[in-house]
Amino acid sequence: GNVEEIISALKEYDFDLDRLIFIRHPHLEHLSGASGPSFNNVIFEAVQEVATANNVKIYDSLADLQAAFNGHPEKYYFKNDMHFNYKGMEAYSAAVSATLAPMLAK
Repeated sequence: GNVEEIISALKEYDFDLDRLIFIRHPHLEHLSGASGPSFNNVIFEAVQEVATANNVKIYDSLADLQAAFNGHPEKYYFKNDMHFNYKGMEAYSAAVSATLAPMLAK
């Protein structure tokens, strides 16, 4: 699939895969317990499988955002939209930064 192609292309150009990380960010439906299909999970699992097979880091921000949103994820998304509002972007940026900082310090 596409993830394998990305990794393959990066290897072709001698990119250091230690500097690559795939990041999953949840939509409101993943945090609010909404019923229905969760395609994000299916895609994440496929990406995770390819990343693991190629020793590429992967970060799932779901648990960190659940903690940051403290049971009220709807306050961090635009109304009637699945995308982060400004408070959500701030929390997401903090979570990603905390994960990337040690990697970039190498």
